[in-house]
Amino acid sequence: MAPLFAGRFPEAVKSARRMFDLDPVTPVWRANIERGMINYPFLSEHDWHPDNIRGETRFGQAMERARREWERLEV
Repeated sequence: MAPLFAGRFPEAVKSARRMFDLDPVTPVWRANIERGMINYPFLSEHDWHPDNIRGETRFGQAMERARREWERLEV
């Protein structure tokens, strides 16, 4: 008997996200930005950690917030 998700693990993860509304941005990126990690140039150009979720809408929203906060920053 073949495993249920044999060869289809990425599709299974995407389905689970939709089913349970799991947001890969919330645990790390959104929380970090809300707590003050607003170094937009670093996050958008140099940090490779979020490469797998850059196309996600919620990641874009979190980055947009970081960009706005970065532009409001006064030194």
